[in-house]
Amino acid sequence: DDRVVDKLSTAINEICDKHGLTPIFVPFQSKIGDVITEKLSLRCKRGITLSGLSATELCGIIDICEFTISMRLHLLIFAASRSVPMIGVSYDKKVDSFMKYVGSDAICDVRYFEPEEIISSVDEIFENRDALIQKLSKKNIEFTELTQKDAKAVIKMLQ
Repeated sequence: DDRVVDKLSTAINEICDKHGLTPIFVPFQSKIGDVITEKLSLRCKRGITLSGLSATELCGIIDICEFTISMRLHLLIFAASRSVPMIGVSYDKKVDSFMKYVGSDAICDVRYFEPEEIISSVDEIFENRDALIQKLSKKNIEFTELTQKDAKAVIKMLQ
């Protein structure tokens, strides 16, 4: 939707100007995602588009990011696993649920958001960066414990 692209590009351009950042656009392998990413990258003043990344490569890129903005659940999961603050642009309840699960209220509904919401969320990330990273790091410990518990349960079922 061009309206969403316009609002996102407005927010991204202002954020990049204000904080001296360069956005990295990562299309996920879907025709709609590729089209939106291409339109967004064309409407932004600057940026880099990286496509065809493996999960390992994507995590390496996320590691150098100040924060992420994403509509895609997998990118938000990768960011959380790397303790990188994130903003979810929600088109689906699964994005809302995940953001709430990691204790973040940095969620913008794709149907109604305004650029100022994302800009404000980014400002908050910069103001509280250390605390947000610490919070995500603690959540990662919980995630690890849960996955280990689940793995042990699966092994027990298979025996």
